[in-house]
Amino acid sequence: KGRAHIASRLEGSVAMRRRAFLAPLAALAFFAAIVSVARADVHAPVGFGRGQTFLRSARKVFNTEGGGDDDARGRRLVENDPRYGAAVRRVLLADARDGPSEGGGEGAGDESGVVTPPRHGTDTPQRRVNVGVARLARRAVDAEDELAAEANGTKPRLTSPRPRPRGGLGASAKRASTTRDAGDDRPKIPTTDGPERENLDPRWRLLLDDDDDDDVWSNPGHLGADATASSSSQLLVVTDGRAGVAAQLAAALAENGGALGEIVPALSWTAIGGPRAANAASAVPGVMWVGLVRPEDAVARAWDPLFEAIARGDRARVDDAIRGFDGGFVGGRIAARVYPPSLSTPGGTPDGTPGDTRGIMDALAARIRDGLANASGDPLVSASASSSGSFVSVSFAAAAAPRAVEWLASLRAVHRVAPVLRVRERSRVPGFLPRSPSRLGAGGRSLSNYEATEVVQGGELAGVNTKTPFYDAGIDGAGQVVGSGDSGLEVRHCAFSAPGKVVMHRSLTGDTRDQSGHGTHVVGSIAGDLTADGSGSKYDGVAKKASVAFTDMGYEVNATRLCYCLYSATCSPNAANEDWDGEYTGTLANGELDGTTFTLGDVTYPWSNLHACVDGAGDRACTRYDKSCADEGMTDLHQPHGVPWNICCVFSVENGEETVDCNNECAHDRTLNEKNFLCEYNGQALYTEANETCSDYAAYGVTEWYPDGFVKESLKSMSDIATDMYDHAKAVGASIHSDSWGGNTPAFDVQTNQVDSYAWNNLKFLPMFAAGNEGEEAEANSPADSNGKTWKYTDGRGTLGNPTNAKNCVSVGAALSDNSEPIDNSMLATKFGDIGIWDDKTDWTWQVDIGGSEGTHWSSSLIRGFRADVTISAPADGNHSLDARAAVVADPVDLCSTILNTANMKDKVVIFRWEDCLTIDHMQEIVTAGAAGIIVYVWDRYAPERFDVIAAYSATGWTIPTIVLPGKEGELLKQLVEQRGAGVTLGISGPILPPTNKFENMASFSSLGPTYNWLIKPDLVAPGDSIYSASILTEAEAAGGDTCKKVDMDGTSMATPVAAGAFALLRQYFTDGFYPSGEKKSSDAFVPSAALLKAVMVNGAQALTGFESDGWPIDPPPSTKQGWGRIELAASVPLPSSVKLDVSAEKTPTNLIVVDDVDDNMTASSERGLCVDVDGSIEDLRATLVWTDPPGSMAAEGELVNNLDLQLFFEDANAGEMLWPLSGDDLDGVFPFNGDVYNNVERVIWSKPDVGRYWINVKPVRVQVEQPFALAVTGQVTEVAGKKTKASCFTPVPPPPPSPP
Repeated sequence: KGRAHIASRLEGSVAMRRRAFLAPLAALAFFAAIVSVARADVHAPVGFGRGQTFLRSARKVFNTEGGGDDDARGRRLVENDPRYGAAVRRVLLADARDGPSEGGGEGAGDESGVVTPPRHGTDTPQRRVNVGVARLARRAVDAEDELAAEANGTKPRLTSPRPRPRGGLGASAKRASTTRDAGDDRPKIPTTDGPERENLDPRWRLLLDDDDDDDVWSNPGHLGADATASSSSQLLVVTDGRAGVAAQLAAALAENGGALGEIVPALSWTAIGGPRAANAASAVPGVMWVGLVRPEDAVARAWDPLFEAIARGDRARVDDAIRGFDGGFVGGRIAARVYPPSLSTPGGTPDGTPGDTRGIMDALAARIRDGLANASGDPLVSASASSSGSFVSVSFAAAAAPRAVEWLASLRAVHRVAPVLRVRERSRVPGFLPRSPSRLGAGGRSLSNYEATEVVQGGELAGVNTKTPFYDAGIDGAGQVVGSGDSGLEVRHCAFSAPGKVVMHRSLTGDTRDQSGHGTHVVGSIAGDLTADGSGSKYDGVAKKASVAFTDMGYEVNATRLCYCLYSATCSPNAANEDWDGEYTGTLANGELDGTTFTLGDVTYPWSNLHACVDGAGDRACTRYDKSCADEGMTDLHQPHGVPWNICCVFSVENGEETVDCNNECAHDRTLNEKNFLCEYNGQALYTEANETCSDYAAYGVTEWYPDGFVKESLKSMSDIATDMYDHAKAVGASIHSDSWGGNTPAFDVQTNQVDSYAWNNLKFLPMFAAGNEGEEAEANSPADSNGKTWKYTDGRGTLGNPTNAKNCVSVGAALSDNSEPIDNSMLATKFGDIGIWDDKTDWTWQVDIGGSEGTHWSSSLIRGFRADVTISAPADGNHSLDARAAVVADPVDLCSTILNTANMKDKVVIFRWEDCLTIDHMQEIVTAGAAGIIVYVWDRYAPERFDVIAAYSATGWTIPTIVLPGKEGELLKQLVEQRGAGVTLGISGPILPPTNKFENMASFSSLGPTYNWLIKPDLVAPGDSIYSASILTEAEAAGGDTCKKVDMDGTSMATPVAAGAFALLRQYFTDGFYPSGEKKSSDAFVPSAALLKAVMVNGAQALTGFESDGWPIDPPPSTKQGWGRIELAASVPLPSSVKLDVSAEKTPTNLIVVDDVDDNMTASSERGLCVDVDGSIEDLRATLVWTDPPGSMAAEGELVNNLDLQLFFEDANAGEMLWPLSGDDLDGVFPFNGDVYNNVERVIWSKPDVGRYWINVKPVRVQVEQPFALAVTGQVTEVAGKKTKASCFTPVPPPPPSPP
């Protein structure tokens, strides 16, 4: 499809076998194959038989291939390695969780034919309680356990009385010296007595050596490296959440020299104080336990991949980890940020302390400079307070990272140590896109913005008789402002020429060009308007009349060979301290990093000192970091401004076989790299032998892919997204901000916390981010289970990056378009057949149909799975379909002991969970009992894959329909059958084939959740494959007036602006007064909260009915792949009668009812809800609850602070039967149909509702600070006025008086 798409395949490839050009043209097609690892490798069957493993095992933390002995040896190495202090050692050992599964590994059998499920052991963790447990990112602290340990002497109490002095001055008289040596210009640290004490920011005490408390710490060593017996420290306070406890706690701390810190879920707080403050906090009614914030709590999980790679000695993985960081320096060095603890009020907002954060940061930076070089072993460390005064910027060598982070985290004044993460564009067109857009899309088909607009507006929805119903209603974005930050904006393009179209255009770097075209394309999809006369263009943005507030984050990056010596004035590259090929970001247009100078050891030098040189003999040479090439009589190797980039293929040996990786950006330097340049023949990407060049095959028409190299663009990392971007957009009217960039690590980043904080402090501002493009066949770690273990995902889960993992943003994934490549079920047969075990059929995907008087209300669930291999069951003609019938859950459900209910299985669908103990004999019992069908499910939270197939080594002879489901769907069916009994029937239909509308399918590249804290992400999906939008212009085009050029790109970068445009239309729906009547009335206009916009959009989102683009099934919403579904505006709100929608259709809502409580907040005791009458059963009764959650402490890494539950009740003789959620409670809250404890979005879809009265309840399960929320309800519903409680909603109507005689 042209250069962009070829490059995309390169970006997604892993490794290719090295092949030589052994023959001319006839062999070129063979050499051209650039393929990724076959997905079949990780989707192999789990077999019956002795000791055979078919699923790939997860790699162990300390050993590439795994194994118990190596794992233990790795632990011993870390435990004895002097590089790792206590905090980092605890991080590494706590994360050494990929241990071998029990029973001999995945897929292992025993002599009885044991079936091992495709996952890592069983985990049905206990539900986390809401009271008495503080959930930090790295540990959960149970107050009862801590108190018990202190009582029985297992752990020391936090404080103890100070021993009496035997003579001389008492300990309380000792003070930190306030005198200074001559010439000492470090920032002065105030004392805690005298005039400075009044209004002293309590955080200063974390930098003091105060020792004046009556009590002392029982173990000062646990406080940090700079602690004394009674110095102030960071505390963790666990409460029972009673009313007023936070205010009393804040007062008690303040009276004793301390202060209240940040919220920690659940019902806990950080604090600052010495022993006296800690004891005062303990005495507050409602405080259950007071302990310490430990050093490892300050270590961001984003460090973990680097620490693990260093522990293994794996240089390749070290380099991979570093590439995820934004280098404040080069040559294997890392930029980090060190944050102090924050203070807040009992209401969870910043306390407005007379602000001495700047002074504290200056003093902390000085302390870091004093000690970090010695502690880390890196003499070139640097530390300085940020320009904002809110953190300290630090840099150190990557090899020194464990020691540096350990020491920084041990400082009492440090609350967070986080790497600066590199941010990237989220399009499938990589940053090295050349400026030759005429090649893009050549020979391919693409979706214009107009066609994407049709999809999100609902133009394909049954009952919608127009392609653009919102435009027809007069809703086109007018009056709305959408913010965006990206690579740049081509303001000369005709899409942005209308007056007032671009209300703000500012740059973070001074570079206002758009080198890649990414930003121009994104903004064109949001609000591009190509026709001045209003006639419209199919390339217009979704909200074509909206305005844009744009922040330019991009800047040109050149390749510059870098090296330097540490001691000698000059040196050869082999003797250099660092010799690096320029694979870095952070450069400005002049080829230098982030400005013109750098600081090492508190001395400032020009960046040009690090440029590689050419000596008099023409050889490459390096200078000491304090000298330039010119200083030593040499010239710059790559000239002062660097050279363009190219793509190089790198050869290596893996497992004894040579492989080649063509994903490497390199300098366009023919002397160094020409033999590795990527080649092209007939639009195919090729590579040569390592000692050959593309020109060696010029006679056959082979050329270099980038004969002149290409210009690369990077995005600037922001120190604070609020002040660097959001505040500027908000000031010019933006209430929605669309960003198609982010980091590729799923770790919670400081910027994630900033996004959540800004949303909490600006409740009508909606941040939006692209989910990322790492989802195709990628490996990632799962969130930790209840025992702290993590497992390996191999199906793309866990690849969603940051800050799109923020709980208060809208994360957007990419669906396909009707112009995407076709999906063919033969893809699965091909993949399965490669393994040599699967049958060669294409009918793999089947659907469970839920029916019955109770089950029909759950019939909207598109539950799909794989049929069994023919070795397990081979029905006639391969037909696994089954008419609806009663179902039964096996007892026990895991078949791990004698099956007790075989007598109840005849002619029914039998459900069981696939566990280690399953045998052929167990399944034979079910078949013998006369079961009509079998539904197997795997609890896949810690399994490599969501979808699996069961197979045997020899045919069983069974013929009953058998399918295998993912865990969430299987658990839903299990609970429905158990709780709703005879009212539920199950059938099987299929095979399921790809739908006609390709936008019903998901792009395989779209990144998946869950996040580390089990958030369902992405939130929504929109078309993102092959989207045509505005393009950058050449100077000749601009001068000649040819300013309406278009280009196609694909990725979640493209889906996000389409979604943002849809949100702008939805916001206009409310600000123009279309709610509640559906007709425009200015008197009804209001400004919706961000939570309401999200609630309405999630409420109307439609489940995708198709597949991933590689043929894999999609699990139904809420899903780690599609979130809550595809944006569908016409299914979200009623529209004016002039649009002529068929409101009798199933998906077009008759009515919308919203609650938008921005000011009337929820408290711990204020249960709220809606009383509605349902007068028809055609439409689903849908209700969605969303709240913007308080950010909480960075140490909690995005955990949910407040937990609200959405419940649905129906009027009956018992004054309200609870219909939703189901009552199961044994799945740790990760099963969304039991009441979700992790997400701030909850939705119920009640299909074919009975006519009658319903109460939609919002229950405050846990409210630590007052919580605003939004609720959206659609269906054939009418609100019952004046009914504010469930009791009043269901109050029986008194019978009419008797008729007179």
